[in-house]
Amino acid sequence: MEETIDLKNVFKMMWEKKLIIIITTMIAILLGFIYSYRLVKPKYTAKVQIVLVQIDKNQEKKTNLGALTQSDVTINDKIIATYQKLLTNDDVLTQVIQNTQIVDITPAELKKSTTATVVSNTQILDIQVTNKNPEKAAILANELAKVFKEKIYNTYGIDNVSITLVAETPKEPSNIHHMKDILMFTIGGIVIAIFIILLINFLDNTIKSPNDIEELGLNILAEFPEIKEMKQVDGNKGGNK
Repeated sequence: MEETIDLKNVFKMMWEKKLIIIITTMIAILLGFIYSYRLVKPKYTAKVQIVLVQIDKNQEKKTNLGALTQSDVTINDKIIATYQKLLTNDDVLTQVIQNTQIVDITPAELKKSTTATVVSNTQILDIQVTNKNPEKAAILANELAKVFKEKIYNTYGIDNVSITLVAETPKEPSNIHHMKDILMFTIGGIVIAIFIILLINFLDNTIKSPNDIEELGLNILAEFPEIKEMKQVDGNKGGNK
């Protein structure tokens, strides 16, 4: 019963202070709009896909994914991890920048904006490059795959990297999600409003009802009805002299 009463009191408290919730939520929504539409700078992500295959010396390398057999895809996990490291090697990134002649990015910045993930249970690598310019993102991603392929061949003397998906110029930014941003700000505003109301109630130690006295373990000796102020009406306009 106590939990039910407490819950009712909480809802009652929130309802009485609903103006705080409304104002705080509206402010949060406004901040969400400003953040999502004004403060976030759009960035574009281009993706190129490569596959690592085993080379059979007696036959040509198979580049068609549909033609790959189980024996073709036997690259060790450690080799894949090594390839992931080589992909963001400073030498590779520097070569990419030189080849593309994109001078407004450093190898460190390109490394930070590049991710390489292995598609689950495959030897496929998804390479993603993010940039403020969509055209540059696609150019850098494609050149990175090309330079990486050459790096593997020059380092190991094998040609087991095939580019299966060429990056296209992204049309939509990858870091802007207006509805998600505004929703997160809205939820944050509601949470802050609830916290403020609970804090106000916690700091308020005044007695507002007989129930507050009973919760302190005290007995109510008497309860006075609310007395409304009454205006005295003088029957004589002139009053008594």
